[in-house]
Amino acid sequence: MAVTAETRTSLIGLSVVMLGQAPGTDLLNEWVAAINDGMSLEDVANHIAASDAFQTTYPTFLTPEEFAEDFLAALMGGEDVAAAVMAAAVDIVVGLLKGGMTRGAVALAAINALGEIHAQGAAHPQYAEFGAVALGLANKVEVATYYTVELRQPGPNSRVLSDITSEVGLSDIRDNIANLLDPAAPIYLTNLRDNIRGTAANDRIVSEPDSLGRDTLDPFDVIDGGG
Repeated sequence: MAVTAETRTSLIGLSVVMLGQAPGTDLLNEWVAAINDGMSLEDVANHIAASDAFQTTYPTFLTPEEFAEDFLAALMGGEDVAAAVMAAAVDIVVGLLKGGMTRGAVALAAINALGEIHAQGAAHPQYAEFGAVALGLANKVEVATYYTVELRQPGPNSRVLSDITSEVGLSDIRDNIANLLDPAAPIYLTNLRDNIRGTAANDRIVSEPDSLGRDTLDPFDVIDGGG
């Protein structure tokens, strides 16, 4: 079964909300395969919640109150959220957890709720309280999607999301995103005719003499740095 764009966006949203990072193609491929094998989005969310990456930030020994405070601080960080609104949100999350909802299910519910607020805009009854948070999350998911789906970067990356808020989105960082990518392995020329195409990262294309001391940079080589 082919995954839909909507499901893929939800998976990327789980990475953003639960791990604070763009997933990269390796993780996204793993999660898509799980969906295709019959897992639900909530199953994947619970799988992420059991991972070392998630539990390093949110250890299992946290009380529901401590988890709710830390989780919502990360989710709403960078936005102007009234203290009373944050406190009410913490109470809701604590209630859900004490009622038996898993941390993964809570994260997925938060993504869905903020997605609805963003989609409906000012027409949503909670837009005044959470509109900026919803837009900030949408911007982060857009950047994470660009990083993973368009640039095809293999590993996870939190740096590309570090400055993204409701006021800063993909259009603001697109031209400089190469500076936030993990450096690719050096590309070495050979003594044959090379046809090299770089990636979106700041690639290093190297010409070193081969084992016989012959120059590997040839006038017929084709080198495109990409980017």
